[in-house]
Amino acid sequence: MGNKLKLYSPVTEEAGVIMVFTKMHEQLGFKKLVTSSARGFDIDSIDYKGRDVTIEFEYVSSNYIKHEHPFKMIDGRKYVVICWYDDCDLKAKVKQEYNKEIEEVICLDKYVEVVSDTENQKSNKDNKDIKYLILNYNPDYADNRSFYEWSNSNLYRLNSRFSDGIPEGSKVLIKQGNFIVGGFDVVRYQYIEELSDSELELYKKLTDYPITLFDNDMSDLKNEFIKGHIFYDNFFIIDKVKIKFSEAFPNKRMSYDGRIYITKEEYDSVIK
Repeated sequence: MGNKLKLYSPVTEEAGVIMVFTKMHEQLGFKKLVTSSARGFDIDSIDYKGRDVTIEFEYVSSNYIKHEHPFKMIDGRKYVVICWYDDCDLKAKVKQEYNKEIEEVICLDKYVEVVSDTENQKSNKDNKDIKYLILNYNPDYADNRSFYEWSNSNLYRLNSRFSDGIPEGSKVLIKQGNFIVGGFDVVRYQYIEELSDSELELYKKLTDYPITLFDNDMSDLKNEFIKGHIFYDNFFIIDKVKIKFSEAFPNKRMSYDGRIYITKEEYDSVIK
């Protein structure tokens, strides 16, 4: 598609998806913008590469199901879902579970580059823009290993797509179930969109055990490549006093991309 659209802040909700779409609709194949409709979908009728389609905007593709749109689909209509990224293989899921056909799922994160201006870059360099955040840990996705086993590793992979980055020096708490179980400091965050076969071979050699606790085979890396990577130090565990997440942060909820931002004061209150 040529040069990517540059944004100076990350897309975190449906409104951002719509904004990006209006900036690049022609490059995507929508020559003429039309207004929204009231039939249950965001745009009932629009020309897409010579086909008349219905559009629904979502932040992540799974919201299409969460918002019960499959039940509103009309046989014979062509439906295109435009989202930031496809987190559930939406076309296959809708076909399998609802016997409905989605014409196409367009993921806008492929066409956008999130960049920082000079002022923000300087702030990051001086560690003035560090973040305090909570990430979720699920042993089911780590071969049933406890979080404590990561104490001697250096790399923590993320299923979520933090393409906007996590600044160096940021402080991370780890939530498992309803408990805060530990944390670490961010040395570097690396988001890798895609690797060639030869790059995957090198990636495997550089990131297999003991850098992480895994020894992946190539087929696993190709089929389930995890794009977010946190290199960390100052790993710690909280095991003497049980800290309930619901009590420490009663008004906090995990975002769609799997993180919760907190203040320095909230972070300090947990690790004191």
